[in-house]
Amino acid sequence: MSEQRNKTTILEKTFVQLRLLYEREGIEPGALVKIGLKPGWTVVVGTKGECGTAFSFSGPHKAYEGHQVDLEVLKRSVGQNLMDVISESIRSTLIPLRSVAVAAMSALSQRFLSVDSLTKRGLQIWDDQSLLERVITPNDVVTLIGYGGMVQNVLGRCKELHVADMRSRESLLTTIIGEEIEYEPKRLTLHGPEDDEALLDRSDVVIITASSLVNGTFDDLLRYASHARAVGLYGPSASIIPEVFFEHGIDFVMSHHVINPKKFIDSMENDMNMESALKKFQKYQVMLPANGI
Repeated sequence: MSEQRNKTTILEKTFVQLRLLYEREGIEPGALVKIGLKPGWTVVVGTKGECGTAFSFSGPHKAYEGHQVDLEVLKRSVGQNLMDVISESIRSTLIPLRSVAVAAMSALSQRFLSVDSLTKRGLQIWDDQSLLERVITPNDVVTLIGYGGMVQNVLGRCKELHVADMRSRESLLTTIIGEEIEYEPKRLTLHGPEDDEALLDRSDVVIITASSLVNGTFDDLLRYASHARAVGLYGPSASIIPEVFFEHGIDFVMSHHVINPKKFIDSMENDMNMESALKKFQKYQVMLPANGI
């Protein structure tokens, strides 16, 4: 986990901006009703229907040891103002607590992620295919931080596709056993996090998973990508007001807006994993600054 203890991170600056938005609008944040812990995800639910999601590096996506938090510690946050929940956990060195903070920020951000709210604040909303067609050229070196659905969107669009992830090759790629043992897809090169700095320094386009907000690596990754022509942030954990990210060098955010909180919460509680809730009850959207790409 990257140490950011002595400086204000981009995530913390975003939290300050979120507070200001609530104060300007005269809105009182809800209190924490429940925390849902799903394999790989944390969901936060508030008294005013707020709900947000963040990656948690748990279950099949476990990447860290020694980050357990007693459930009673989490339970003590129930009933607290969601802003206070964030304040208490945003600088934690423990992944589960940081995941709660990011999920709570997502929950409080939802009212500001509607098309009306975004356009009122001067931001653009695109669809992902038109964005990728505009951003990525056939001669580009593209690096994705985090193996996920974005891989399929980028495959075949560029000269080189690199993916950096903390998880093992076997947990991410498909193993094909025939005359030889091979791994698919072959059109990408998989790396460990030790290659992040060198990879991002030579990349034309960089797309960073928002789980980096949870494990504290985001600011370093953004610094490594400073020479890239375009840098994006993607994933459910990026369902947060985007202005501060744009101010610090992110060119686009590919994320979601919860469109049916009641059904989202029901799916979180009753479905085996988060896939149904993430796909069915959120609206996918790409956010850009007013003078973006």
